[in-house]
Amino acid sequence: LLTDIDVSNVVAATPGSSGVTAEGCIWIANRVAAPVARIRGLHGYTCPLWVGGACHDTTFTDLTMDYSGGGSLGVGIYNQEFTIGNTFSNFNLGPHLQIGINCEWNGGSGPGACVSCIFEAGTINSSKCGINLDAGQVANAIYDVRFLNQSEAAIVDYLGVGNQYAGNDYTGIAMGAVDISTSHV
Repeated sequence: LLTDIDVSNVVAATPGSSGVTAEGCIWIANRVAAPVARIRGLHGYTCPLWVGGACHDTTFTDLTMDYSGGGSLGVGIYNQEFTIGNTFSNFNLGPHLQIGINCEWNGGSGPGACVSCIFEAGTINSSKCGINLDAGQVANAIYDVRFLNQSEAAIVDYLGVGNQYAGNDYTGIAMGAVDISTSHV
């Protein structure tokens, strides 16, 4: 049971020295049967929330993530390998993020990090893009998400297969940005 968690300011004595393996606020690498609820992660050097490993069929709800560290990612929720069938809902990400949610690429073959995941009913306030579905993401759904201040695109779906988007609010993205892009971020 993972609920009511508030973690902030996670950084090594020498920032970046962990090679992005120990400077995230919250890492979840296994399936969680009950919803992961009311989670707040702020100022992790790499990212506030990392999801991957064997984390599948897990619901994440009521999430607040932001970032203002000097790390290389600038991502609110970072999905790495084997993030399958997860649902992320009722989230508030930003405003100090480059990318709100990232699904890592597939290494050149097979599906990417996110397969059959749902991202719904949230707000993403980020400077570059809202949700980055990097190469190989399959059958993900993005519903009822409000995007704010993205300079490139609200959603990037680069070489994805069968991803869907509906009911999203793109009115708050920056002038010149696009709702959905198929170009690499």
